[in-house]
Amino acid sequence: MLLLADTRSSGAGTMLQHRQAFAKYSKHDVSVYDPCGVDHSRFFDLDDFDVVVIHYSITITAEWYLPPWLRRQLREFDGAKILFLQDEYRWIDLVTEVIRELGITVLYSVAPPAAWELLYRERLPDVQILPTLTGYVPSNLVTRRPPPTRNRPVDIGYRGRVLPYWTGALGQEKVSIARGVLERAAGNGLRCDIAWGENDRLYGEKWYRFLESAKATLGTGSGTSISDFDGSVEHAVTSYLAAHPGADFEEVAGSVLAPYEGNVLIDVISPRIFEAAALNTLLVLFPGPYSNAVEPWEHYVPLERDFSNFGQVVEFVRDASRLEQMTRRARSTLIESGNFSLSSFIGRFDEDVDQHADRRTTRRSRRAIALARLERPFVTGTLAGRDVRAGRNSLTRARLTTTLTLRDPELRRLAYTYLSSSRARASVKPRRLARDLLRLGLIRAAHVGARATAVPFSVRPRLDRRGKSLALESVPGARENASGPETIDLGQLLADGATLVWDHRRVGLETHYRRASGRWFGISVGYYGVLGIHHFAALERLASLNPSVVAGAVEPLFRRPPRPRKDRGYPPWVFKVLPRRQSRALIRHQARRPRVSGRRPVTPVAIAMAPRNYAAKAYAVARVTSERPTLAAVLTAWRDSA
Repeated sequence: MLLLADTRSSGAGTMLQHRQAFAKYSKHDVSVYDPCGVDHSRFFDLDDFDVVVIHYSITITAEWYLPPWLRRQLREFDGAKILFLQDEYRWIDLVTEVIRELGITVLYSVAPPAAWELLYRERLPDVQILPTLTGYVPSNLVTRRPPPTRNRPVDIGYRGRVLPYWTGALGQEKVSIARGVLERAAGNGLRCDIAWGENDRLYGEKWYRFLESAKATLGTGSGTSISDFDGSVEHAVTSYLAAHPGADFEEVAGSVLAPYEGNVLIDVISPRIFEAAALNTLLVLFPGPYSNAVEPWEHYVPLERDFSNFGQVVEFVRDASRLEQMTRRARSTLIESGNFSLSSFIGRFDEDVDQHADRRTTRRSRRAIALARLERPFVTGTLAGRDVRAGRNSLTRARLTTTLTLRDPELRRLAYTYLSSSRARASVKPRRLARDLLRLGLIRAAHVGARATAVPFSVRPRLDRRGKSLALESVPGARENASGPETIDLGQLLADGATLVWDHRRVGLETHYRRASGRWFGISVGYYGVLGIHHFAALERLASLNPSVVAGAVEPLFRRPPRPRKDRGYPPWVFKVLPRRQSRALIRHQARRPRVSGRRPVTPVAIAMAPRNYAAKAYAVARVTSERPTLAAVLTAWRDSA
């Protein structure tokens, strides 16, 4: 059996444990191969296997996950082809088309059987559909001994996640339950540790320790109440948010989502419920089906969606005896029974394989798959599932952010204000501010006509005074002369809590910046669920503390861009100040400087191939300039004033 999976290190341990369970518990001979980014392979051959399993970590619609050469082999493979699928609420038409193209024979779906008829029956009439869960009980938690529940310092601990609006009302419950409990906790004397920001999420051992510190945790169903068959719902929501950046879910639901709400309901149990039960943490959940695994007041405390019984929940959390009895029942049903363990899941999977797959080959050589694994690092630049270029990319991103910030006086002032204010540093994390500075620096560079991006674009501000939102809309083409609103108190607008976003969708979902080496570096625009739109959340937070500084960095985008400056070279007096040898070298350097007319820039190769001793002379000039800060400042001021 061959398992195709993305083996890169993942923040969520559920995916890793699910992938490792096949080789750990299956009775079959399982080989794992990661095809991500492998644009060719001289050794890989599917004819060595009886069954091919595609893990849900592989996005079958993207060629980076399934390259063309592997798709061709999958189409020609005449054995059983099994697919595990998650996130079944988006691009359903495209996904089912690829399933038919690859000839998948068995599909494991996390959607409830009632949804199969709406999602797959007409689209996949020849595919056998079997049920599965989004995750199972981690094997390392079965034997773990958590601390007594009654002695834990936190009453309710929870980490949620903001899901895109186009997932429907069910997708928003992860945040609504957190907000509702947090608003009422202080009045009832509860000690809570509740958050739902992306940077507040915890993984691995940190998450387990967090659950062990809380008496109870919150939870909702895993899934969505809207299924987007062709991407039209997602497009409609992102378009509405681009025009109304400050819109909340209720507004978007009434204006866009009403015709789609409830078209297909996917509401199943989350792996985090198993983790909480294993660690004897009380479950406080919105009522739901939860894959028929748990029952209200038997395994969890139901919290009504209008929070009308919140007082009853508080009493239950404070009753140590009842709390421990319920956590024991939940652990007995979900953990100790073994019904939801990874080993039980693989046992049922092996039975399904025996029923739907036949032995098709007598070849049992591992040489080909071993050679394919060996060649992978050379083809993809990854080693042991880790991108060896990730560190270099992070360094490039940090260097680019620093360069754009130091070159721009307004961005320098903004960064200095942040670093010199302890209140600002406590309110905004450096990483979030760096993300915003990088993208605002790119926008400002594009506004003044700097040809730094692969696809030139200009910026057109769009102000919604009633909605208190400001969108910086990218327009293809360089240096658009249309100016924004002339009379605007941007500082007051930001101080009042205006939303600031960058809408780059008309140009692309990312932009490429030319590095000093001449290579392009890709920078994504957007966030989870809303691609092509970047929300300047860190700048908005800073604006609430010091609106004038943030307004100073954004306000120039409302004015017509200045004309491109002309390069006048070094001033004549420089050659009189420098020693004779350095002066001659500087004259030669000036003759080779890039001009606006389009002359080629000086590169290390050009310096090395220049006339004799030029490299030494250019180095001498650079050394003299760097050793004399006053001279360097004068030269920089002259250049910037051109």
